[in-house]
Amino acid sequence: MQFYNRFCHSVIWILTCILVQLSGQDVDIQIDPEEINSVQSQMENQEVSEIEKYAGHFRLRINPEADSDRWHHRGWVDRGQWQLGYRLDKYAESENWEITRYAFNTTINSIQINIGHLRQELGQGLVFGNSFGKTKSSSQPFSVFSSQQKISYSLGAVIESPMIGLSVTAPFFNMSHTGIVSSCGNEKIFSYTSIKNTPNTKVGIVASGKVNDGSLVKKSSSVFFIMDSPSGSLSGEYAHDGQHGSTVLNFYQKNSNLRWGVHYRYYPIGWSQIFGEPYSVLHGGSNETSLMGIIRYRYRETIFTSWLELFRELENENGYPVDRGRDWMIRIGTPVVASGTLSFQVREKEHRTVQDFIMNGLVREVQSRLTRTQVMLTWTSSSPAWKVQWQKLLLKPEIDQNESGQLLAIYSPEIKMNNLKVKTGTMIFSSDSWNSRLYTWSPGLNGEFRFPVFYETGIEIFSKWNYELTTQTNVSFRHSYTWKNDTNLRANNILFQFESTF
Repeated sequence: MQFYNRFCHSVIWILTCILVQLSGQDVDIQIDPEEINSVQSQMENQEVSEIEKYAGHFRLRINPEADSDRWHHRGWVDRGQWQLGYRLDKYAESENWEITRYAFNTTINSIQINIGHLRQELGQGLVFGNSFGKTKSSSQPFSVFSSQQKISYSLGAVIESPMIGLSVTAPFFNMSHTGIVSSCGNEKIFSYTSIKNTPNTKVGIVASGKVNDGSLVKKSSSVFFIMDSPSGSLSGEYAHDGQHGSTVLNFYQKNSNLRWGVHYRYYPIGWSQIFGEPYSVLHGGSNETSLMGIIRYRYRETIFTSWLELFRELENENGYPVDRGRDWMIRIGTPVVASGTLSFQVREKEHRTVQDFIMNGLVREVQSRLTRTQVMLTWTSSSPAWKVQWQKLLLKPEIDQNESGQLLAIYSPEIKMNNLKVKTGTMIFSSDSWNSRLYTWSPGLNGEFRFPVFYETGIEIFSKWNYELTTQTNVSFRHSYTWKNDTNLRANNILFQFESTF
């Protein structure tokens, strides 16, 4: 009954928010640039899937000019009944390599065993989530709706404290059962998961606990489900930790030309996950509720994509009015006859932020509205495949001066000369400060997902070279040169990599 009442109150609040939007009143949102780490996590998962097609993989990457970037070495061997992987990293100023990831996987009589660094993603991530969180992007807007049932090893980038331990998965009574015993920093994590699969339905339960110094500091349980059909899906998760209940619901509908979906979430105050995060905007998976709609429509060769997300925090701990906001995006992609494709995108976020306000020599903190509007125009030629992207950012604070930033990125086609492939590009950028910074994708080496930040005024020129020694062995090289007028900065960045699959 308590959950039902909370759900009804949330629905009433959501309807009220929609009426407020239609009446033209101000709304507010926590500003956050594109969720770069989330995109990187998705791309890492895709790369792992490609590597697993081979019996083995070896990579050595060296960045001799960097003081903070790690040197990187990773290996993976698949012998059918067992797989073994490891990752070594080293700072340029350090003399020693560090074992940052290791994993062993084997299957014995239908029982799967993982030892080492683990990745557990279940349901909507209310108990165990992707450690980077999810993201919504114009290219993959429905990724927010995805429901994960994944327990495997982890050899990904070293970003946060990992789970290290043992997982055992076994089939009994037409269900999949998994137990995990692991550690994360100074905390011990225990969990049990049971999943029932049918042709169109998947239902799972999770019971987990976190122990620190012998004391139980966190316990959570959840039920997650996904019901699939050729025309759509319904998925969700409800989790409880003994004091709070957290909910995510997704509905997704599709046909040949139209796809749309609705996402609802409720993360109470004080909610926290055992590991990782679910999708969130404000507080990393707590003190937040939201409703979001996404639509993608195809008319002939033109694709229209849009979303609107309305959300708010449940309580502001600093005594200000609750943070409530809106994030909307519209993107139109269409072919240009005989010359390529063209896309136009507008995204706007609004929020209230705390700023210093100076009056008569006195400084006091006030909460004011901040609007961030970004326009993006992308053109890609058909052949050869040139790509040009222009971004414009407008930052409008309520009590301070407006700021802006612009970025022009030009990517050349990939040039092939026997076994050599070369790709080049140029980024020209200008922004008023770090606050009006811009991000864009920059081609990296295999396994290197580059989303550099550009601010102040300058230019970056890069090139990527890849030479195939054999069909499964290659040597690659990337160089970038950055110059900034504001700080008279000149920087070279060089990266070498040797990679082999077998």
